[in-house]
Amino acid sequence: MIRRAAAVVVALMLNPTLVRAQDMALTVTVPSADVYKSPSNVTPIVGHAAQGAVLPVSRNLGSWVKVAWPSAPDGVGYVHVTMGRLGPAKADAPARNQ
Repeated sequence: MIRRAAAVVVALMLNPTLVRAQDMALTVTVPSADVYKSPSNVTPIVGHAAQGAVLPVSRNLGSWVKVAWPSAPDGVGYVHVTMGRLGPAKADAPARNQ
């Protein structure tokens, strides 16, 4: 049983998909992207991201992504993926927020 559990842990650690998912970012391609309190467009807007902003993605929810948003009450916000382009995060591209 211990060998099986160890094999599962090793397989998960070597899976490149899991590593790539942690380094995703949304680059805003519209003039201003609304940042919502939760992943629904009927929830309050907690801010706006300017065009060109690179927002590190902490979780991909399909058509929404969860991003760090310090001015939100809980420190996170959600952006619809149609507001930008998902791709690998780059360390030299800081987020620009409004």
